[in-house]
Amino acid sequence: MAVQWDTWNTADNLIKQGQESGPRLVVVCFAHKWNPPAMHSATALNTLRNSGRIPHAALVLLDADAEQLKCTELGYKVKRSWLMS
Repeated sequence: MAVQWDTWNTADNLIKQGQESGPRLVVVCFAHKWNPPAMHSATALNTLRNSGRIPHAALVLLDADAEQLKCTELGYKVKRSWLMS
């Protein structure tokens, strides 16, 4: 199953909604498409999101390369070198 990618605006809106209407779990996954473990996590979260098994949580899947500026703003640092051995 292909991952359905979201944008940071989606995550930001869901976080703001949760702040206004009470507690709600918002899970934001930044995943690199070139990283197999990250894609495994994104695929699993996408399957969980589509299953409807967690109605009180919002799962947001972001392509870390497409959202590179947000990653930098949030302080996430990723190095590709660990893949090269």
